Amino acid sequence: MAAMRTCGIGRKRKKRRKGYGTILETILAFDEYLLKSINSLAGRSDFLDVVVFRFAFGDHLKGGVIMMLFWLAWGLGKPADWHHRSRMLSVLVVAPLAVLVARGAANFLPYRDRPIRALDGEINSIFGPAPSLFSDFSAFPSDHAVLFAAFSLALIFVNRKVGLFALAYTCVFICLPRIYLGLHWPADILGGVIIGGVFALILYPQISRIVVRRRLGSPDVVPDYVSYPLAFIITFETATLFRGSRSIAQDVISLFV
Repeated sequence: MAAMRTCGIGRKRKKRRKGYGTILETILAFDEYLLKSINSLAGRSDFLDVVVFRFAFGDHLKGGVIMMLFWLAWGLGKPADWHHRSRMLSVLVVAPLAVLVARGAANFLPYRDRPIRALDGEINSIFGPAPSLFSDFSAFPSDHAVLFAAFSLALIFVNRKVGLFALAYTCVFICLPRIYLGLHWPADILGGVIIGGVFALILYPQISRIVVRRRLGSPDVVPDYVSYPLAFIITFETATLFRGSRSIAQDVISLFV
């Protein structure tokens, strides 16, 4: 009897694993179908390809616009309202932390190749043969989606209209072009938005509470000649996905490794 029970449990576990495998295969198949549907537009119009390419690789059209919206929200507050400034400074802390944790987690997740490389010859590529672009980084999750989704959702806490516009811009003009060009799978983008959103919802209220309690937005505590240059360099680095900081860090690490 015991042997029969053990055998029955073993069969159930195998069926369960098979069920999980079927679900995963279905998700991946739909992910590929959605990618190919969006990517099918690539190569049909030189004008559209150039526009999408500029949005995908132009820092001024990606982070530049989102940072412009940040400074818009900053300016909508009263100059003497240190509470508003404290909340705005809190936004600058959330997004970098989200990307740092997401990129660290990606090192422990199974590597996922970019569609442009994994489906070389099966999808439309404006780059020609599959480039070595980003071959050292896993496609999941999308750094762009994590960073700008976290930033936009944190911004909603301060100014709902500006934050919602930033989130819509992130989805349409920052994330969608990366699927169009085959740089990311739709699941990479969705996963990135979810991760960034969760971080914003959890971290922003906590960080904002600390910054407001310590009055870090008040010129009496942190002078303008400190807070403004600091906010500027953080927004500049965020707009470029910390490309300069990461390059310096890699150079420093290479000196000791």
